[in-house]
Amino acid sequence: MLERFAGWLVGRMLASQAFPEEDTPLVLFGILQGLRTLIEIIILLCTGLFMNLFWQGVVILLAFMPLRIYAGGYHARTPMECAVKTWLLFLGILLLYKLTPGFLWIQILLLVITGLSLWKFAPVEHENKPLEEYEVIKYRKLAFGVYGTEAVLFVILQLLGAAEAARCILLGIGMMLVIMWIGVGMNRRGNHYE
Repeated sequence: MLERFAGWLVGRMLASQAFPEEDTPLVLFGILQGLRTLIEIIILLCTGLFMNLFWQGVVILLAFMPLRIYAGGYHARTPMECAVKTWLLFLGILLLYKLTPGFLWIQILLLVITGLSLWKFAPVEHENKPLEEYEVIKYRKLAFGVYGTEAVLFVILQLLGAAEAARCILLGIGMMLVIMWIGVGMNRRGNHYE
């Protein structure tokens, strides 16, 4: 159904000459990916709302998504598998927030481990998306830029007494870290799909 809707949308855009006809497969792919991402985000936010952790879920996703884009990591075989595994990880992160105390020393340790992991592994390549040397340099810089911004924001929020918001930023970073480590492990084993 999603594919049909994306096809209809691309057909309408093509009829209005929004792009050259030869770009149709690329535009269709982009729209389909965008729709899948939108649905996935809505499901994640509904999960946060259901658990009475809506704003926390928003902050976690805002910290996670830009880092995920630039740091890379594990990729599932299918969009459905990706959505389910992302939801399970997000649910685990929300449960971690809800059921465990937010010790500051653990949060600082996680921040340091993330920085070291980014330094050593980012960006994590995937067999379907090998990177050129200039792309590795570019994405590593961008990942560190996002990480640095989030780390500074974490410190500022802690100093302002907004420890729960700071903790959510760190949980978003931790969510990305899990995906990055799984991707590194898969690459070392030579098996991207498990």
